[in-house]
Amino acid sequence: MVKKSLEKLMEEARKIIKDLGLTEKMLGNTQVYVFLTLLGMTPEISWSKASNKLWGITPIMEEIKRLGWADFKPNTRETIRDECVGVLVDAYLATPNPDNPKRSKNSRHYCYQINPEILEIIHLFGTEKYQTYLDKFKEQYLTLKERYAAQQKNSRLTMKLLDGQEKTLSPGGQNPLIVNIVTVFARQYKFDKVLYIGDAENRYNAIFETDLLQTLNVDTDLLLNSIEMPDVILYRSNKNVLAIIEAVKTGGEINVERRDRLLNLFKGCTARLSFVNAFENFQGLKKALKRITWETHAWLADNPTHMIHFNGDKYWLTDDDINDLD
Repeated sequence: MVKKSLEKLMEEARKIIKDLGLTEKMLGNTQVYVFLTLLGMTPEISWSKASNKLWGITPIMEEIKRLGWADFKPNTRETIRDECVGVLVDAYLATPNPDNPKRSKNSRHYCYQINPEILEIIHLFGTEKYQTYLDKFKEQYLTLKERYAAQQKNSRLTMKLLDGQEKTLSPGGQNPLIVNIVTVFARQYKFDKVLYIGDAENRYNAIFETDLLQTLNVDTDLLLNSIEMPDVILYRSNKNVLAIIEAVKTGGEINVERRDRLLNLFKGCTARLSFVNAFENFQGLKKALKRITWETHAWLADNPTHMIHFNGDKYWLTDDDINDLD
């Protein structure tokens, strides 16, 4: 068999990408390199031998570099995840962590796999059966999409908000801790409104109560577009207290510089600000202890009825607090 060129392989890959109904954005060189790598394809391999092994984002980047196709900088990792692999996941053509849907987003084992229905079509590319199987796939796509959507939904974390509504978050990163903040911390300290919840995979996914934040004189445009956005914002209306909370999993505790930047971000807010570092347990707190600044608090999910105060005001959020500052 005559070896095809990389350019010819990429041309064929673009044809497949178009046939699968993906957007024009998936036709760029980077997207095609990622698509080929997920399929284990090189110019020496025929489409009938394409594979769907599990791939992490960093291994994809390393493989592309090893093949001499491109040398991506470390800061392009999120772009490859969101604009290449993420597009395939959103189209239900690939699945994250099929071997362990509950795997944390921060895990070095986090991975993706081309779905078997797609691999079956790709194996037939260049044959007479290709178009037949492609048409069959398109006829069944809605059913397949619903099935994979249900699988992804089942792997998500469900929480009941303070108003009784249910919301889901992706299972990765600090999201399990965020669920504890919303369902345990908020109720323990009598907060009555959730104004913001970020998502480890998509910071814009969950909740952002613009109207109430603006009522409290918070610049919501500045807030939403700031890299300083906290993980959770809670409000207790009868005390006019805004809790700005960081879910500390592998870093991101509120140190002195972070607190100053948050104060600037919420400059002009008419509510009293309370800065809280939330941890899963004391071991997590111990690792961050030297970096946590004064005038903040620490809360442990495994010991939820107590708070640790770093020279801040006494925590005045319980109704019977004798040190109520009002």
